[in-house]
Amino acid sequence: MKILKKIFYGLLIFIGAVLAVASFLPSTYKIERSMVVDAPADTVYSQVADLNRWMSWNPWTPTDPEAKNTITGNGVGQTWEWNGKKVGNGSLTITKLDPNRSVGLTLTFKDSGDMTSTEVMSFERNENKTKVVWTDEGHLDWPLGRVFGLFLDGMLGPHFEKGLENLKAVSENKK
Repeated sequence: MKILKKIFYGLLIFIGAVLAVASFLPSTYKIERSMVVDAPADTVYSQVADLNRWMSWNPWTPTDPEAKNTITGNGVGQTWEWNGKKVGNGSLTITKLDPNRSVGLTLTFKDSGDMTSTEVMSFERNENKTKVVWTDEGHLDWPLGRVFGLFLDGMLGPHFEKGLENLKAVSENKK
């Protein structure tokens, strides 16, 4: 009986500590990666402004080749929906197009209670090169979302870097 009390009190202390720590963690997150591409902004922009072209450079599609991918619409409102064992169930929708400057997107993970974030891919011209900046921002629920937020950059950042490397390769081959 004493051991059960110790386990119970230890569990209470652990839960209390997680709740206390979560109270001091940020309620939002921001992940950002950038890369210079040796191609004009219109070439790079065209790869991002049409979700059909994402299949050739995004870092997630190759990880789950059996996933079902559906892309509907064109321009603002175009949506890519996927459902797979490894990539889960989600969607990406174009919300804003500013030709050769930026593409705004809404990312939704349906398996995570419709967790939604805002993505922006911006393009800065510098002669015949383009700096691409990929940003993802969102809200973190209390308490577990805030604790999970501590690991988001480390989990997603490398995928953004791989995606930018792929985008660079595709864009540089198109110029």
